[in-house]
Amino acid sequence: MKMARGLIPRAIFFISLLVLFISCLETHTSEVNNKPTWIEKGLVHESNSEFKLAVASFSKAISESPEDPLAWKLRGTSYYRLNEFLQAVSDLDKAISLDPTAPDSYLYRGNAYGEMDMFAKAIEDFDKARKLRDGGYFDNLNQSYISIMNRNFLVGLARATAAIEERPRDPIPHTYRGICLYELGKFPEALSAFEKAISIDSDNAELLFNRGLVHLATRNFDMAISDFSEALAIDPAFKGSHEHRAYAYEQLELEEKAVSDREGLHSNE
Repeated sequence: MKMARGLIPRAIFFISLLVLFISCLETHTSEVNNKPTWIEKGLVHESNSEFKLAVASFSKAISESPEDPLAWKLRGTSYYRLNEFLQAVSDLDKAISLDPTAPDSYLYRGNAYGEMDMFAKAIEDFDKARKLRDGGYFDNLNQSYISIMNRNFLVGLARATAAIEERPRDPIPHTYRGICLYELGKFPEALSAFEKAISIDSDNAELLFNRGLVHLATRNFDMAISDFSEALAIDPAFKGSHEHRAYAYEQLELEEKAVSDREGLHSNE
């Protein structure tokens, strides 16, 4: 069985560095609950662009709590703002050694590397920051897409399922899951996957078309016709829906409607 046509997996774009950068800045204030007053003072200086004073305050915090990764991270970001990139990297190295799960430490260190033209290290840190902030979601989604293109549907299914666990309200991994299940001949499960995707993105002609293909595969021709018709209502130029709806009409011995669909298909060429 051929892969469901009409559903071209969309290009997956990583979150922009700017958005990640801003979101990381916003975490500073939320992280200071129950922290020493030196950190609070440092954050006030930082918000006023008094970065040398911020460094002094964060240094006091480090002296009091040398194992606190937040103090090292905040001092590193202040050094970054002062264009003292080597010192920033040093502090952020320490912050990462104490807490390797904080994405913004990698982000600022990546920015510092970039300022020093150490682009390979910068990219490595940016990728790490993305993965930590979004888990393995983008990697799973990308690998699912590659597996589908290579017709390795078991791997694609596993990757899509992992992506769904991280972002259950994103229709794309449900779509990839549906494609893999369809190709593996698991039609009830494929139908469920496409229905979930449609519940999230109900105006997507491609999703409706692919659910229609599942109905065709299970010889549920009335439901297939309904899905293809909905797809055409959204996108009248969707040729795949005309062609497959015509086939469903033929199976129901509705020859006139089948002929009409095929004529409509050719008239749109």
